[in-house]
Amino acid sequence: MVDLLRVGALGAALMAALNLTTMSASAAQPDPNAGAYTGEIIECEFDGVERVVAISRVTGEIERLRALLEQMEVIDAQGDWIGGETHLVQMGNVFGRSEYVDEAARYLWELQNQAEEAGGAVHVLLGMTEYTILLNQPAQLDYKSYARFAGDNAAERKQELLERNLEEYSEFLGDNPKRDFYLERFENFFEISVFEGAAEFFDTIARGTEFGDWLRSRNAVVRINDIVYSCSGISPSYKDLHIVEINQRIRNDIASKDLYLEPRLDLQSPIWWSGPLTGSDGDIHFVIEDVLQEMGIPMMMIGRTRFTEAVTRRGRLIYVESRIPDRYRSENMAAVEITPEAIKSYEAGAAQIFGGTTPLDDEK
Repeated sequence: MVDLLRVGALGAALMAALNLTTMSASAAQPDPNAGAYTGEIIECEFDGVERVVAISRVTGEIERLRALLEQMEVIDAQGDWIGGETHLVQMGNVFGRSEYVDEAARYLWELQNQAEEAGGAVHVLLGMTEYTILLNQPAQLDYKSYARFAGDNAAERKQELLERNLEEYSEFLGDNPKRDFYLERFENFFEISVFEGAAEFFDTIARGTEFGDWLRSRNAVVRINDIVYSCSGISPSYKDLHIVEINQRIRNDIASKDLYLEPRLDLQSPIWWSGPLTGSDGDIHFVIEDVLQEMGIPMMMIGRTRFTEAVTRRGRLIYVESRIPDRYRSENMAAVEITPEAIKSYEAGAAQIFGGTTPLDDEK
């Protein structure tokens, strides 16, 4: 498997040169039978849940994550589960560019076991960061992320990683007339973007490791009672699919990618869709209404936003930014609590009610 190809400035240039494009809304969906994911299939639909706590991206910030969960009475001061039968939903992007790169994910992995023993659940959903690092892309993170993984032979491991990438990328380019040009750009990009410790980090999440296999088994979408949760939302291209099928397609997609640029990114998937972030309120309202009506689900919640508020509701769609990442340290963190009585957002312990799971008249 090629360990590095990142969609960014270099990735865009390479994709253009190689005639590789991302999927458009009208493109065919990924083959549900593609790939080779044969690991655990976990449950993704739940009914009769009395309390759900939803948060968005964590980006590795374990201490702020724990502070927010304690505020929501999901854990105690020691970090142990006290949420009883609560379902905690973390809507993707749990990894991040910090020295705590994997600690939040590992903590939620452990917390999941405690929650299950109490009759509750922890749902760590796949987001953009998880998708890219599971394709072994060192450039997704930065030097702080890898420093504690670097061993005595870190320089040698980095060089081996580069040579393996160049060899397999060269094979992929084949007879492309600009092959040498792209290989040189690739090597330059690698040298400035990949840091010592990256190879060792990816050893810890490799296929066959307990943690790596747990990550690959995660859902991208869950439905709990009347709300469907994901990182970026369910697009019209996915509205005809059952949630089980959506999750399996994404697992297969990750399992099948031997080269990051070769299979096309599906920008309509619940991981990559940008519709709720770019469309006008009026346009996205009708899109979401259509999707949810087809799926037979009243509401959608996503772990991204385009608003300044931490939690925003627009009809059947709720945007959540929990303000856990480092750049939000001056602002209150936020979470959403869903019970049969109401949907509430909490910031610094103060609650704001967003109604129930039916559309709000003034936001239609």
